Amino acid sequence: MKETLLSKIARVVEAPPESEIFVLSQDPTAEPHKRFIIDDAPEAIPVKGMSFTISPVTGEQEVAAWTAMWAGDSAAIPPSRTLWRWYAERDNLKLSEKLRLQLAEFCLLSDVPTFYWLRGCSSESIKGILLDAISRKTNRTNVEVIVGIASFLGKHFHREIFSRSKGRSKRLSPRVPNIPMGGPQCLFAKEIIEVKRDLRFRKSESLFREHLLTRLNEIATRVTEMNVEQPGVLDRREAHEIDCYLYAQSDKYARKTAENKFDEQSEQD
Repeated sequence: MKETLLSKIARVVEAPPESEIFVLSQDPTAEPHKRFIIDDAPEAIPVKGMSFTISPVTGEQEVAAWTAMWAGDSAAIPPSRTLWRWYAERDNLKLSEKLRLQLAEFCLLSDVPTFYWLRGCSSESIKGILLDAISRKTNRTNVEVIVGIASFLGKHFHREIFSRSKGRSKRLSPRVPNIPMGGPQCLFAKEIIEVKRDLRFRKSESLFREHLLTRLNEIATRVTEMNVEQPGVLDRREAHEIDCYLYAQSDKYARKTAENKFDEQSEQD
């Protein structure tokens, strides 16, 4: 199993922006914990003075470890239950844009909410992982999520991603080929979210968002509590809908330059 490979990674450090990331592997020919080798990398630099541990300990190190394995084996995707655990812990994980983008792609390929990880990432970077994900995935539900996220990047890119769904497009929801008049959020069933806005929340958007956040966290944490791989189908769909409502932004940013960030407030667009 890919998870067992984590124990063979001696060190994966999520470094500050001004630093570098080192990946050292335990030498299988040497006595355990006695000798380590630096993995081949085009930008390898000396590690004098660096310390390292034997295996990932923090969530950040886990994400970095899976990212390192993915670089060498594109089938090395974290188990869905691990992705849901990271999502449940999302506010406590301090990840670079590179790691958040890779984590977002893992989620796209595993039917786990994605918008949270895309906040602060550039439009061009998001396009890159969407193009890569659509080339890999055949599952109908995941393709619809990928196409739905692409709609936030403008009509042209939405059409490009949709066209790359190839023969799978005939099996997609009838509303996926076009961006709805109500905006790309409608591809994530925005109207269903609005149904949840009962009398308690009609005059308070903040209370409504807090209510949705509580429900989203319940779905995510239940995976670990029940020791299952994924929530049920309906719970997963609801999690995607809430994740979109809480963390996705207006598609107006698609008219901005690539340097603009995905999580700019719509009122600033």
